[in-house]
Amino acid sequence: MLWFWLAATVAGVLAVALVVRHHRVAFVISFGANGPAVRKGQPPAGFLSACADIARMYQVRQGRVLGLRGGAGMELAFSRDMPDRARQPLRNCWTPPPPGGPGGGQGGARRAG
Repeated sequence: MLWFWLAATVAGVLAVALVVRHHRVAFVISFGANGPAVRKGQPPAGFLSACADIARMYQVRQGRVLGLRGGAGMELAFSRDMPDRARQPLRNCWTPPPPGGPGGGQGGARRAG
């Protein structure tokens, strides 16, 4: 009986960890023979075209780039099959969106006048 409760607890913890990880992913860009394509979410403006340039320059034909939400904002993560030679150029062109959503988290718009 004890092993059942232990197994149920471990399964519950793993399920919660998977759900939390899933909700941290803001976007996924997959690289293939036809270049990069957005598979989930919406990456910042211009980042997809920068990915296309890097894929062409470094001949990237496989891999994924993930945008992960974290306590300090958004950061990039790469799949194992993303070539090492392309990771730093992708980080260099990455500009994280401002915290707090589209308005930058500054408490609303200013009024003219």
